[in-house]
Amino acid sequence: VLNPREIKQLIEPLKKYNIGVITGVNTLFGVLVRHKDFKKLNWSKLKVAISGGMPLDKKVSDLWQSVVGKPIVQGYGLTECSPVVSAESYETSEYTGSVGKPLIGTTIKTFDQSLNELQANDIGEIGIKGPQVMGSYWHREDLNKEVFTKDGFFLSGDMGYLDEHGRVFIVDRVKDMIIVSGFNVYPCDVEQVLNQHPDVEESACVGIDHKVSGQSVKAFVVKKPGSILDKHTLIEHCKEHLTHYKIPRKIEWIESLPKSNVGKILKRKLTQ
Repeated sequence: VLNPREIKQLIEPLKKYNIGVITGVNTLFGVLVRHKDFKKLNWSKLKVAISGGMPLDKKVSDLWQSVVGKPIVQGYGLTECSPVVSAESYETSEYTGSVGKPLIGTTIKTFDQSLNELQANDIGEIGIKGPQVMGSYWHREDLNKEVFTKDGFFLSGDMGYLDEHGRVFIVDRVKDMIIVSGFNVYPCDVEQVLNQHPDVEESACVGIDHKVSGQSVKAFVVKKPGSILDKHTLIEHCKEHLTHYKIPRKIEWIESLPKSNVGKILKRKLTQ
């Protein structure tokens, strides 16, 4: 079993085999495609690269496609859903930001805080109904009442929306949402902008207490090696792409972001 943290070890079998399918999370794809030996690999047999577990960053996706010649497609799922509920077609030709359409037999809706069903393009909590959805949490009737609607939709804890074509877009986790002066700020939106700066390797945003606005955005940023990027320049970059309440009020440089064994960013460790 390969350790995804050991990128050199991971690349060795990729040199040996012309793989047809590769799956991973955004951070893994990002580290892989930036590795010095990545461009030496043969991707001629690759049929599809699939990302899940966390939002796929457009910069990572574009870089991957420029080297490999094929885009990374996204899928969405949860342990409680066995786990896949939606996926993009493997014939997708470029980054879309979507996690695709619901699988056959699966229904996805979005709900507001009062559990009213929302219309296309309205952001709410994603609810899922289908044969792959669990029946209940074992011996947790209290929790089951919280996560299932009266008509049987499992509330995922993810914020997102469906567009007019039925494609699913994930915005962020409900628990990660930051409320600034009554406005909802989704960390993923801010991180996408931060990561688009050429001197930023990766970033993660969290909410911190603010005596006036209730909360404000704090960004933890990993700079690319050798970068002399300063906080003022990065803030100015954010001002060009974000409304004022989404702009980070604090930026902390960090050598690396805490991650799980599979590469998911552990934001809870940033707030401890």
